[in-house]
Amino acid sequence: MNKISNQNSWQVLSKTISHALRHQPWLYELELDEEGWVSIESLLASLGREKAEWLDLSQVDLAKMIALSDKKRHEIHNGKIRAIYGHSLPGKLVKTLAEPPLVLYHGTSSEAAKTIRYVVTSSKATRSHL
Repeated sequence: MNKISNQNSWQVLSKTISHALRHQPWLYELELDEEGWVSIESLLASLGREKAEWLDLSQVDLAKMIALSDKKRHEIHNGKIRAIYGHSLPGKLVKTLAEPPLVLYHGTSSEAAKTIRYVVTSSKATRSHL
């Protein structure tokens, strides 16, 4: 039975998974593939070794953790999980380029909009995190 009962516990789990998938997978005995994915089974086994309260976690619990998170740090697909952003590991996140929609929205104050517009249009950056 899952022993995670409060928001703080879910956050600790999310941060631990982020650390494992974004920064130091070897500390958790995890082998990420070339796109940063690892089997959920391997991750759950590793988490169970980290904390006794995580021994009974399941894929359903990981999906709930992702749903409860306001930052959406992880994604699950075909029995695997990966961190979506923030990697300090080189080359561990391959994303498919897509055509952006005609209109993009950015939540900001009207005072900051002028500066942001200047930075975006004058930047040599090839990608932007929205």
